[in-house]
Amino acid sequence: MSLIKLVKASRIVQSSKAEINAVLEEAVSGAEPEVKRVYHNWRQTSRFSTVAWCGLVAKQFYELEGKDLDTFSRAKAYIASATACLADDLIDNYRQQNPREAYFLDNRAHKPTREGVEKNLFYQLNAILQNLLPADFQTRFGGLIQRYNIAQAESRDLDQASPEKVVRIKDATGGYPFLLLYKILFSETAFDEGFNPDYNPKRGKLPITKSGAIFNFGAMVSRLDDLSDIRLDKLAGKKSLVSEGFTSWGKISRDIEFVRAGFNRFYPSTNVENVMGFYSPRALQFATAVNNAISRVRGEI
Repeated sequence: MSLIKLVKASRIVQSSKAEINAVLEEAVSGAEPEVKRVYHNWRQTSRFSTVAWCGLVAKQFYELEGKDLDTFSRAKAYIASATACLADDLIDNYRQQNPREAYFLDNRAHKPTREGVEKNLFYQLNAILQNLLPADFQTRFGGLIQRYNIAQAESRDLDQASPEKVVRIKDATGGYPFLLLYKILFSETAFDEGFNPDYNPKRGKLPITKSGAIFNFGAMVSRLDDLSDIRLDKLAGKKSLVSEGFTSWGKISRDIEFVRAGFNRFYPSTNVENVMGFYSPRALQFATAVNNAISRVRGEI
């Protein structure tokens, strides 16, 4: 069943790309020609697939809540994830710059720059996303936005980090994006500024808030992402939770059960299974092997 769900999800991701492009084309329609050119090049990269998968995560959030993902919320999810991907790339690729220049949902006014046209595309989408959110969103969720941006900035130094810091950074760069996307979609909910992430499946302490359960969901997916990128990370010499020995295909089942148990504290079990049934280690490992084989044939790895 999980493998069938995985295949269906992959088809949803592929079919949603036309919709994503329509949303983002509209978002850049008033931009300078150079910004439009950058967008047209960017949509050919793997980041466009990341946006599509984030759309799938948004759908899963709505499934947990027992609601249907409406068109407006889907568009918000696409614009938010595209903006976040651009910010992440800018922080990684322009290491000489102050990372604040690419902070997600930063409300400072940015002037167009000729030093990196990718920034102008980011500024365009960032401003549009802000206009789609409630006027008090940054006031109510400023602490969460700050934690998200700090985590992204710290990830630049991942390869120089100690094993313990690798875990903290990877948990944060997995958990906070999921939690922030959830708040973008369900902005009527509150965020406890005293929230302290505690992702530790080995100890098994379940989250006491829904925010904790959503954060843990993102941290788990971060581990799955590292597992799917084992070969690429190894070739690039990148540190990950796999290279540091904190996760493996044999260990990930414990993470999945930990997240499932956390969700069951806040959501109906049927809703939880609709989402967690997608995350089968065997099905995901099979899909990863297939994708790696395809990539080798194409000469990509």
